[in-house]
Amino acid sequence: MPTRLFTVELEAGAGMPHAELEGLIDAHNKATGEHFEVVWGAGQRPTAAQAKAHAFALPTLSGGRYDFGEVLGKRPAVVAFWASWCAPCVLEAPHLQALHEELGTRIDVVGVSIDEGSGQRRLKAKVERLGLTYPVPLDQDGSVHARFNPGGAIPYTVVVDDEGEVTYLSTNFEPGDEAKLRAAVRGVVTQ
Repeated sequence: MPTRLFTVELEAGAGMPHAELEGLIDAHNKATGEHFEVVWGAGQRPTAAQAKAHAFALPTLSGGRYDFGEVLGKRPAVVAFWASWCAPCVLEAPHLQALHEELGTRIDVVGVSIDEGSGQRRLKAKVERLGLTYPVPLDQDGSVHARFNPGGAIPYTVVVDDEGEVTYLSTNFEPGDEAKLRAAVRGVVTQ
């Protein structure tokens, strides 16, 4: 049977514990060859597969290099996977910038772009227009994004504590989600 991908979007408290629902979907996938994926609503807890952040090093839009391995397990971070053509990503970016400006000495904020090579000019213009000063690494082949989120959703934002554990994840951004993100960041930043 050919593999088919379906995404199931659920909010917390949808009537069944997270782990139980994920187990049922995994069993269904194995039995049928289909591939259902659970995408929890903004601010839901990560699955076991998403619970650990991964080290990566990528070139940045500004011409430097960003090495998440230097941060991972040493200090908290917000890692947002995004693209210049993604409307929810662009809505989230000013809130990430605000966190970077307010807490940049206590947490790394990084916006990993999945824009491909031909979109670099558009990306650079978008970063300038938004006034983003946090690092923007370039994941042009999407390999780092795939390690964090095999489902491929963007924006895909995680908050990582100083031990490298993902404490918050969001697979979308809507107005109001900035409060959830800010609360998650406050939970990992030491005062």
